[in-house]
Amino acid sequence: MIVVGALLGAPASAFKISPFTAEMAPAGARATLDYVVENDSSDSTAVQIGVVKREQAEDGTETLSPAEDQFLVFPAQLVLLPREKRTVRVQWLGPVKPDKELAYRLIAEQLPVDLGRPGTARNSLKLLVKYQTAVYILPPDVHADPAHDLVVQRAEPGRDTRGRPTLDLSVANRGLAHINLRGVRVTARSGDGKSVILSPAQVGTMMGENVLSGSVRRFAVAWPPELAVGPVSATLEVQGAP
Repeated sequence: MIVVGALLGAPASAFKISPFTAEMAPAGARATLDYVVENDSSDSTAVQIGVVKREQAEDGTETLSPAEDQFLVFPAQLVLLPREKRTVRVQWLGPVKPDKELAYRLIAEQLPVDLGRPGTARNSLKLLVKYQTAVYILPPDVHADPAHDLVVQRAEPGRDTRGRPTLDLSVANRGLAHINLRGVRVTARSGDGKSVILSPAQVGTMMGENVLSGSVRRFAVAWPPELAVGPVSATLEVQGAP
């Protein structure tokens, strides 16, 4: 996720960070991970890096809370010279035997520090870039199993903002690791026993979405025209790796 903010001042330098999604182990060599931060502009830029814990709501929005006591980030602040590339080391300090995968975001953001060259105009708009990358602490014996971990807790008719009928699905991840919804296959059954498999276009709002361990996500997909609008049940299958 990339967030861009704006304030008045000299034009900000751009930067990049990788990896954008990473898994770390709670112990051993993989409990430490190196990130590469690169300034791809012709001006110096100041960057701050930290890690926050993720909690997921039904609509996919996240609550982020401080996690400074669970990670060591070095350096946490740095100034990148033009075209400079630096390594930032992130080390897990939390429990060595968590009972499930733990989800975090590493946040790298530009600081509103004027590092421009003398004589640079100061009345232009400065764009400050913030990256929110995904970091998972994954115990070695924990694996996602979409076939058994994903459950449709509730299926019911609804309406979208234009008044069109929707099939509202509450999908729970009862497993120990996050699951990305790829190759989604939804089967809906009406009260009279008629069933239909929804097309990829009908379930498009679910494709690529992430369901964290222990979370419930709610999705509104297109109501299948083959079924009368009313009481309904549904099952969900996900193809491919999590």
